[in-house]
Amino acid sequence: MDVFERVREVNTGVSITDERIAGARARLLEGIDAGMMTARKRVSRRPMFLIAGAVAGVAAATATVMVVGQLTTPDPRVEAVPARDSGALPVPASSPLPMPTPTPETAAQVLRGAATAAESYQAPALAPGQYLRQEWTTEELYLFNESVGESEPGMGVIRTTATSAWTMRISGTSYTPADLSQDVYTETEPADLGASFGDTSVAEERGRQQVGRLGFDSPMSFWSPLSPPLDVEGVSDLAQFYSAMPLESAAMVEWIRSHLGDDAPGWVDGKVGWVMIRLLAQNAGPSEARAAIYRALGTLPGSTVGELQGGQRTITFDSALAWDGGESTTRFTVTVNMKTGIVTSTTHTSELGESGVVPVDVPDIRTTYSEPVVSALP
Repeated sequence: MDVFERVREVNTGVSITDERIAGARARLLEGIDAGMMTARKRVSRRPMFLIAGAVAGVAAATATVMVVGQLTTPDPRVEAVPARDSGALPVPASSPLPMPTPTPETAAQVLRGAATAAESYQAPALAPGQYLRQEWTTEELYLFNESVGESEPGMGVIRTTATSAWTMRISGTSYTPADLSQDVYTETEPADLGASFGDTSVAEERGRQQVGRLGFDSPMSFWSPLSPPLDVEGVSDLAQFYSAMPLESAAMVEWIRSHLGDDAPGWVDGKVGWVMIRLLAQNAGPSEARAAIYRALGTLPGSTVGELQGGQRTITFDSALAWDGGESTTRFTVTVNMKTGIVTSTTHTSELGESGVVPVDVPDIRTTYSEPVVSALP
């Protein structure tokens, strides 16, 4: 409510006589004169506005008489007030705290994550007559020079002595049953010549001859249980292999090592890792066994891990191999879908870093795998 409206409501209904009004007017004028005298004597003070209200009745109603002093109002001034010295030291301006640098994950940590994914991943349930269908493609490198002929890397011709090289590409589809002791149906497409290096005319000619020797004029299909990656007494299929293999990491490494036999220092770890990668690349078997393999793989030395790309991580294992002519480094890689624990790619490269006609980033063998899906036989 406005202040003037409140004034109007004061003593509403009260009758005021003429004598009282006249007395009030006289006292008001005296107050105005006194205020003006005081204002002249104290010019440093701000002027005051004097508001007085008087109520008069007109036809039994209330009338309000208000007189406002007509003093001239000077322009307002803003006076600086000195700050009180509290004796406290000035507070420096706060600076943003540095963001912590994330610690890169180790290969062991990533492989433990893959183990967790493999344990929690529920493979599709297979009804009678159904299989897990998975497509795969393998590219294998072959080297050639005139004095030796053609060979796989390190099996006669090495990268530094090759004058020509090519890759042979074979694709196929595997149909794996839930029971790994049962037959696995495999459909293989005809071999195809891939990339060529060095003297490409020689590489393409030798490559076509090799395709002809393979005799894959049409897709080849056959039944066979998945074979174990090691020669273990009393074990003839992958189901028996998983039953015989210990699941504790150190025991698993030692068990695989004992079935591989003695080898050059350092290289035996490489062969143990390759056995584990081959097992995982089957993308089959009990989830607890696959998880145990991932954990055991994380205990091997010489491993590094790549960045997460499209939900996948690549783990790399390097190991030294001593031979009569010296020493070289062999590399294995495995790329894993970190949500499912499914292997999507593997590579094997011997004579790592050696230059020649073959680019250093071309492995001896590269295999890629699709995600398994439920399917009937074709």
